[in-house]
Amino acid sequence: MVDVRSRSGLPLIVTTNLTMKELETPASMQYARVYDRVLELRPVRFGMTKASRRAGNAERRKEAARKLLPG
Repeated sequence: MVDVRSRSGLPLIVTTNLTMKELETPASMQYARVYDRVLELRPVRFGMTKASRRAGNAERRKEAARKLLPG
């Protein structure tokens, strides 16, 4: 899919939880091919360093469940 979008010349927005190091050093050839295409298309890059909102939500839900359940 990335290759098709690349060939079309249309914009592509990619979001990932991978670090740049993980993108640049993939675990397998299969990932290397995809990551290489993504890296080729990235004229602008934004990094998010804030804590995960989902992790915070999950922790609040766990705490609420602990209060409701005995023991």
